[in-house]
Amino acid sequence: MSGSWLRASKASRCPVCEGDSWCTFTGDGNVSKCMRVKSNQNHSTGGWLHFDKPLDTSRLESVPKPPPKVDAEPLAKEFYQHDLAPLIRNELAESLSVTTRSLELLRVGVGWDAHDGERFASFPSRNAEGKIVGITRRYRSGEKKTFAGTTNGIFYAPNWHEIPGVILIVEGASDVAAAISVNICAIGRSSNVGGVTEILKLLQQHRHNRPIVVIGENDEKPHKRGCHDYCLIDCPGCTHCYPGKFGAEHVAAQLECGYAMPPSPLKDLRECVSSKNLWLDLIQCIR
Repeated sequence: MSGSWLRASKASRCPVCEGDSWCTFTGDGNVSKCMRVKSNQNHSTGGWLHFDKPLDTSRLESVPKPPPKVDAEPLAKEFYQHDLAPLIRNELAESLSVTTRSLELLRVGVGWDAHDGERFASFPSRNAEGKIVGITRRYRSGEKKTFAGTTNGIFYAPNWHEIPGVILIVEGASDVAAAISVNICAIGRSSNVGGVTEILKLLQQHRHNRPIVVIGENDEKPHKRGCHDYCLIDCPGCTHCYPGKFGAEHVAAQLECGYAMPPSPLKDLRECVSSKNLWLDLIQCIR
């Protein structure tokens, strides 16, 4: 059995937490990157490393080959410049309660799935050098998927560092669009724990000692609490029962800054912007 990385699934559960998603581990069982059970060694992309965990190799299933890599930059440009893209940006701006200008700055475009023709809005993500490395497809239902063959970068406008005040590290592209709409400086991570390495690189280039606050999402799932050994009935919030809070804490620890949660019942920064909640004014007062 080789040491190549395998992704947790129902047939090949994580050797540490027995979860069927999020985690990865090597086929020889020597190393596991668990997203739920903490160890004394953090991984740069989220989760914790565990060594020499026994692995029942009889449960391993063959892992499909990843799709061929796609150069996301010209594809994102094609989506952005499509004749229907301005109309889609206008529709999306109205539905998300953000400005069309914010979506233009993020280079949002339009595309269609090859297998069924379903339309999606394209949100390009970048590395710290500004190169587009990934595309998130946002469908009319609100579902989001990564374009096959691209990777997950971070979301930010070219002029993000020119916007004054505290730098907010939010989750997702739509929260960045909401921040831009009200002249708040924001960088978006691809998931609750994603993109920290690139965010650190970006901040090193342009931070200039400005305060940073990681913003979480109110996505608590109380019905899931107490269902696993790693998530007890009194769990304060892990990636299983409260991924938004868990991610905010995890990213804030790596960035060595504080984090904040939107006031309930608002889910995220975008909902705070659309509702004009005073919590935003408090966040911007941080020095």
